[in-house]
Amino acid sequence: MSMARFITSHEVGMVMGGGWKLLLQWGAYHYKNGDAPQYGYRFIWKGRRGLQSRPARIPNAKTLSNLLKMAKAQGWFLKCERERRR
Repeated sequence: MSMARFITSHEVGMVMGGGWKLLLQWGAYHYKNGDAPQYGYRFIWKGRRGLQSRPARIPNAKTLSNLLKMAKAQGWFLKCERERRR
């Protein structure tokens, strides 16, 4: 797969220990080779030095549930998927 840049459309986050923030994002991966963008959710950690590109470990179900509730409360969770299907 070609190198990609993620463009964030929506984001919620929770401050965790050690100055880290766990983010749930909706956006699109835009590929340098010109392939069509791929849309979806991602979890990523953000620290004092910026984003961490490795997969984000979700510490527990409560954290996962809280992030999803926050996104739903902002009105974009699931709504962005439905809009992409139109």
